[in-house]
Amino acid sequence: MTKEVMSVAVVCGLTVSFACGQYDPGAWWTDYKGGPERTGSRVVPEGPATVVEWTQESLQPNSMGGFSIDGNDDAYFMTRSGQQFVIDPGTPGSGLVNPSLEDGVIGPWGPNGGVADHASYPKPGYSSGTLGTYFGYMSVFNNETVGQISDSVFEAGTAYTFSAWVMGGGNDVGEVVFEIGYSDNGNFVLLNSAQYTVNGTWAQQPGVSWTPQGGNPEVGQPIFVRLGSGNNSLPPEDIWFDLFNISPLVNDPGTPPTVVGFNQVFKLNGGTGEVMAQSPELLGSTRDYGGVAIGADAIWCTTSSPVDENGDPNATSTVWKLDKDDLSIIGAFRNQAVFDDAFSQGLRGQPVLGNQGNVYVYERGDGVNSGGEIHAINATTGAISWSYEPFLFLQTFFGTLGPVYEDSQGRSLITYFSRDTLLTGVQVRDNGNGTYTEMWFGGPDSFNWFGSGALAQDESAIFVTTFNDGDVPSLWAIDPDFGNVLDSVPGDRGLISERNHFGRPSLIASSTDNTTAVYCGGSFGKIHKYTWNPATGSLTETWVYHPVALDVDMDNQFDAGPLTPDAWATLEDFVLTGEFTVVSAVEANDPLRPGTYVYGGMQSQKDPNTPSGQNGADSQIGQYVILRDNGPNYDLIYRTDFDGTLPSTRYGSQSPTPLSDGSFIFAGGNASITGSANGKIYKIGANSLDWTIDGSASFFDALDFLGLYDAGNTSVDVDGIPGLDPGDIELFLLEAVADGN
Repeated sequence: MTKEVMSVAVVCGLTVSFACGQYDPGAWWTDYKGGPERTGSRVVPEGPATVVEWTQESLQPNSMGGFSIDGNDDAYFMTRSGQQFVIDPGTPGSGLVNPSLEDGVIGPWGPNGGVADHASYPKPGYSSGTLGTYFGYMSVFNNETVGQISDSVFEAGTAYTFSAWVMGGGNDVGEVVFEIGYSDNGNFVLLNSAQYTVNGTWAQQPGVSWTPQGGNPEVGQPIFVRLGSGNNSLPPEDIWFDLFNISPLVNDPGTPPTVVGFNQVFKLNGGTGEVMAQSPELLGSTRDYGGVAIGADAIWCTTSSPVDENGDPNATSTVWKLDKDDLSIIGAFRNQAVFDDAFSQGLRGQPVLGNQGNVYVYERGDGVNSGGEIHAINATTGAISWSYEPFLFLQTFFGTLGPVYEDSQGRSLITYFSRDTLLTGVQVRDNGNGTYTEMWFGGPDSFNWFGSGALAQDESAIFVTTFNDGDVPSLWAIDPDFGNVLDSVPGDRGLISERNHFGRPSLIASSTDNTTAVYCGGSFGKIHKYTWNPATGSLTETWVYHPVALDVDMDNQFDAGPLTPDAWATLEDFVLTGEFTVVSAVEANDPLRPGTYVYGGMQSQKDPNTPSGQNGADSQIGQYVILRDNGPNYDLIYRTDFDGTLPSTRYGSQSPTPLSDGSFIFAGGNASITGSANGKIYKIGANSLDWTIDGSASFFDALDFLGLYDAGNTSVDVDGIPGLDPGDIELFLLEAVADGN
C-alpha cells in the first residue's frame, strides 16, 4: 500500500518535523494536515543560542498538549484546569485546610501527589454526601509523601487521631502508611505511624493516634500529619485518598481561594511572547490532556465532563471549535449519550484534523466496560460521523492519537497505541462516507501511557515508545501496513544500561542514505539515538547522552534500585538522573552550526533523604539540554535549570517546540515545590555566533570558539568538511565580519 505522509510539510522552503507541538502552514488541509504527528526533518537557518524568559501570569500550559504552532509562528496552547492561578488566597481555617480538596487543587497538601475528580474515576464506596467532588493520589513507590501542617498545636494529655478515606489506586491494590508528627521549623518529626492494606473500595481507615505527655518536645508545636512512603519498603503501587481528618480538631476550611485562568486557550506571539488572544473559560476539565489542533480559520480542542450533580445537559465532554484569530467560540459539540455514558471517563487528549472534513477525538472508558473509543466529528456540524471501539477495550491514560496519515486514495488512517500489555495497537481507516474500516490490530506488547507513535518519512515503520515494566522492550518498530513488530530494543530493566522511554519519538530522515534517526528521551538522565535501517528492518542504538557518573566499583546492576542515590558517584549525579520526558529534533542549515540539534526536557530525580528546597523529596526541578548530533556521537551545546528555578516538564510535556528560525519555546510544567503556581514560558533564540550563549555575539564568543577548536571539540567543525581544519576558523570569522561583529 502506498501512503502519502501526512506529517511532513514544505513551508517557505523549510521541511518541518518535531516531536512536540503542531505546525500549520495556514490551510485547512494542505501539506501538513494539521495533526500532531512527528516525522521527517526540519531545516532551520541557525543553531540555538540566546536564552530569554517570559513569565505569563495566570497561564499554566497543559502538560500533555503543549504548543501548537501556526504558519506565522504564533503558539496556541490550553491552560490546565487543575492548576489555577490564585488571585485571592482566602483565609485559612482551623485544623486541616481543604480536608476534601473541594477546590480541585493540591493546595496546602503536598509536597507531591495530584488531584482528580470522583465522577471521572468512579469506585465503590464513594458518596457525594460523604466525600464530595475531588480526591488526591500519590505514588508510594516514588518515595512520595502527602501531608499538611495544621494551624493547631499539640496539647499535653489530649489524644489525637489522624485518619482519612483511602483506597488502592488504578489497579485497586496498595499499602498506605499514616504518620503523625510535629513540625520543627517546617521539618517533619515522626511520633507514630500505622500501615494498612487497601483495595478498590473507598473506606475510612482507622489511621494513627498519639497522646503527647507534659514535657514532650511536641507539646506546643504545630501538628504535622501525612501519608508516608514506608521507608521505601512499599510495593510499587499508587493510592487514592480523601478527607484528611484530625480528631478532636474541627475541620474548618475557612474562606476558599478565588481562582481564574483555567480551561482556556491562549494565542501567543512566538517572537515576543505577547498574548494575542485568549478564549472564554471553557466548561469542563482538561487536566494534563488537552491540546489544540489548528485549521485555516478555526482551531479545535476538547474538555472532559465537569462534575455536575444537577443534571445540567451542558455538563458533558465537549469538542470546542474556536475562531483562529480572536479565540471566540464558534461551536461547542456535545453528545452526552456517547461521550459521557455510564462507563466513560470523557474525552481526552489532543484532537487531530483529517482531510475528509472530520476531527478525530479520543474518549477514555473506565477500563472494564468500554474504553479507547475514537470518534470522527464533522468539523462543520459537530455531528458524529462514526465511533470506533477497539477489541479488548484498549485505552491509554493520556489518550494521544497518532500517527494519523493518509493512504493512496486520500483516506485518513488513524493509528493508536494503548496501555495494555498485549496487542496494544490499532489502525482505523476513515472511509469518507460516515463509516470506518479496522485495518489491523497488533503493535507492541508493552505499557504505553501516551498512545502516540511516529511514522518514518518513507513509511517503512511506525516507532512507538513504551515503559519497560516486566523487562520488555522500550522502543518498537511497527509495520504500518499490518501492525506486526519489525524490531525492538531491549528495556534492560534494573541495569545501568536501562532503557525506559517516554512520549513520542522525534525522527530525522537521512539525506545521504535511506536510514532514519530516532531520538528518544528516557529515565536516568538519558537521551538515546537509534538508527533505523529499512533494508534490514533493524534498529541500532547509535549513541546515548548520559550526563552523570555511576559508581565505578559497581557491576551492571543497581545496588539499591534505580530510585535511590546509592548507585551514583555523587548526590548531584543522582538528582540529575531524572526523566527526559520529551525530545524534539531539528535540522539546521546554518553554515556555522550545521547538523541535527536535539532539544530535551527533563524532570529531575528526587532524593527522599535531602531536605526540602534542595532538590529533595518535594522537588522536581526541570532541565533543558541541547545536543548537536555529529553522527556517531553528540556534542553538548547547552544545559540549564535556570539556577534551580525551572519547573519540571511533568508527564511528557509536549514542548520544546521549534519555531521557523531555529529557536524554540517550552513551558515549565508544575514543579511539586510550586504547588499551583503560575506557569512560565521560555524561549531559546537562534544566534549562530553566540557560542557562549549569553545573549549576544562578542569577542568572548571568538575566544570560546578558538578554545573549543584547540581542544578538538567537534562542535566547532562548521565548514562541512569532516575533521577540524583552518577552514572552520575562516568560516567563523567571515560570518562574524558579515554580521558586523
